[in-house]
Amino acid sequence: MVKIGSISACIAGDHRYTERLEVFCDGNTCEVRYQDTGAVGGMDGPGGAYSNPWKVLTVVSADAKSIANAVRNACNENHVIREYGKPSKYFYWGTYACGIIHGISIAKVEKTLQKYFGSV
Repeated sequence: MVKIGSISACIAGDHRYTERLEVFCDGNTCEVRYQDTGAVGGMDGPGGAYSNPWKVLTVVSADAKSIANAVRNACNENHVIREYGKPSKYFYWGTYACGIIHGISIAKVEKTLQKYFGSV
């Protein structure tokens, strides 16, 4: 599977509290995966952060409408991404090698699938 899109967000610059949402696709199915991190320790201690394992939120067919809806639903369910990530603006598709497309729309997902897998 290839990562075709992602977004991450942290609470007001505190990278100990981060949520990540990524979309992986093999041309037939796509997985929407989620991970979050949080702070460890208090203000007076050494501090640090923990990372939860990645969770597969949903598996959908590799069509633009299904993928866009799955990403929208996942963003709406996750507080930090919704609050600080501005998914409709900052979700990005593609890679720097083949160009980044920002936002969540069926047309943008179709363009990304075209880049990675040819005709959709």
